[in-house]
Amino acid sequence: MTSTSNVVLDQDFANHHPGSSAGPHVLLIVTDTGYGMDAQTREHIFDPFFTTKEVGKGTGLGLASAYGIAKSHGGYIQCFSEPGSGTSFRIYWPAMNEQEISPTEEPRESILQGGDESILVVDDEPEIRELTQEALEALGYTIKSAASGEEALRIYQEHGQILDLVLLDLNMPGMGGYKCLQELSRMNPSVKVVISSGYSANGNAGAAQAAGAAGFIGKPYRLKELATMVRVVLDEPTSGGQAR
Repeated sequence: MTSTSNVVLDQDFANHHPGSSAGPHVLLIVTDTGYGMDAQTREHIFDPFFTTKEVGKGTGLGLASAYGIAKSHGGYIQCFSEPGSGTSFRIYWPAMNEQEISPTEEPRESILQGGDESILVVDDEPEIRELTQEALEALGYTIKSAASGEEALRIYQEHGQILDLVLLDLNMPGMGGYKCLQELSRMNPSVKVVISSGYSANGNAGAAQAAGAAGFIGKPYRLKELATMVRVVLDEPTSGGQAR
């Protein structure tokens, strides 16, 4: 069950809830009727890779990604849960005053720049993988796709000489994106890789960039952001020259 309402957080609330801010907010409440969680589980629910599911049934990234998205937009998230009583999440999104909204006309969308290069899209979520492929193909790119790091390496081993860019999800089961990036760099030190992740660039994605990724794009991303990042990285000169 979900509900929304307008609320105003006072300074006392902000003082007692580090990470929150005083002022007008939109409150989103999401509640389920499941078993609920004990205090020990609640302490770790936003930790990356923490899961109570059996091996192979969960990655422990869903709530961590939700937390990252809320924080990146200046929001604050709370969890209330007890065994046998279900779980309720309260997410506070900062609201704008009507006076702060300029009555100017909406800017026209700039023309998205595409290209004729070849890109390998790697993501374990089929919906994201397919939508990303369709979007990039609409911009003129030739796309190959992989559902795991292991599959990506097999494709790159066979077609790497014609691939100009790899769009790589960082958080995947199995090998995972970080190990895949290392292997791609070993296969071709000049490989151009853009990391996509629900985490901020200051976390695991930042480490991946330090390890050789050419760029980072946060999930969920918009088509304009994706098109811009892809074009920027493709247009960057490659040290040593990349085989084509």
